[in-house]
Amino acid sequence: MTLDSMITQRIRYLKKAISRLEKELAQAPVGKLRGSRHGKSWQYYYRERPEIEHGTYLRQTRKQDMKLAERLAQKDYDRRMLQQYQREENLLIKLYTHRTKQTADDIFYSIPEAKRRLVIPLEQPSDIEVQKWLETQYEKKSTFDSGASYRSGRGEIMRSKSEVIIANRLEVNHVPYLYEKPLYLEGLGQIHPDFTIWNRNRRCELYWEHFGLLDDQNYRDRALQRMLAYSQNGIYIGDRLLITGETNNVRLNIDYIDAIIKNFID
Repeated sequence: MTLDSMITQRIRYLKKAISRLEKELAQAPVGKLRGSRHGKSWQYYYRERPEIEHGTYLRQTRKQDMKLAERLAQKDYDRRMLQQYQREENLLIKLYTHRTKQTADDIFYSIPEAKRRLVIPLEQPSDIEVQKWLETQYEKKSTFDSGASYRSGRGEIMRSKSEVIIANRLEVNHVPYLYEKPLYLEGLGQIHPDFTIWNRNRRCELYWEHFGLLDDQNYRDRALQRMLAYSQNGIYIGDRLLITGETNNVRLNIDYIDAIIKNFID
């Protein structure tokens, strides 16, 4: 996910949250809640107008009184969050408006070639970085269940039609990936994630696991064990770990694959 997409995604969230809070506050009761400590418990008072110093005592044994107290407390919290969200939205809009669109790659390739050949870039150009990564030599898993195999658009032999679909969508979206590249996880040992992906913007590897036999209890247990091992090694779902799955009744959806690529990889 690029910085631009992260900012715009957050701004969309803030706009929705602000709209929701404004509606909630418009329906909130008039006045404020005052709380005071009384021994080991709290007492609540309803201040209908600002000039009322102490307010009307709200009995905790009365549901109506406590409902009013809850709504007034929520009103205070919502008001504070609305102010915070509005400040954050304004800052992000300013950041987005004045952001630089020039990348490290743009700067490197803006230098005349004669000079560029002599430069040691602080950040290796992404196309060179990706190409070197794609040339990584490694051993894939050697066995294929039941002898079944399928071939992706770029000619790789894969274990299932679903993996082929994912591979082809990655290829169409120009996402660099390696199939079944080994990964060592402390506590589990060496595994072979279905897809290891190079994220150009974050300059790090992501892992995509597709669990295609979730009807099977033993398979589910192994899948959960693997996800737990990922998290214990600092690789978390939605950050550097992407998960898809299917059962006999719920099949893999191409639109869902594309949404994952758009929101978590691009």
